[in-house]
Amino acid sequence: MRRVISLLLLAAILSLSACSAFLPDQDTVTIKASVEGADIMVDDNYVGTSPVTVDLDRTTAHKVTASSGGRVGTSELSRRISFAGAMDITGTILFAFPIIGCFTPGFWSLGPDPLTVKIPDDENSVIHAD
Repeated sequence: MRRVISLLLLAAILSLSACSAFLPDQDTVTIKASVEGADIMVDDNYVGTSPVTVDLDRTTAHKVTASSGGRVGTSELSRRISFAGAMDITGTILFAFPIIGCFTPGFWSLGPDPLTVKIPDDENSVIHAD
């Protein structure tokens, strides 16, 4: 009986760790501008008009620019540890195996999601969000 309980406890603990290695290399993010229909650029590449949903490399931060009528606003999608990555860390503390996920793209996620880029009210102005 003690062995059965130990195996069930072990299975429960292992299920708490998610393996980031099985997540896709890209993260889906929605980008909105304070002006609907504004042109959206990510890393200097046009991706569509606001609001737009894009798949981006989750291992790096991305510069986002929104422009409308000569007005430009910028912001950044930063990378942060994903939920699966946090579970990999937790699992690694208990067992060594989940650490493999910490070295894969799935360890990261992009945020904030959705990202809203503020476009200034004055023409020929630029807003840089920090």
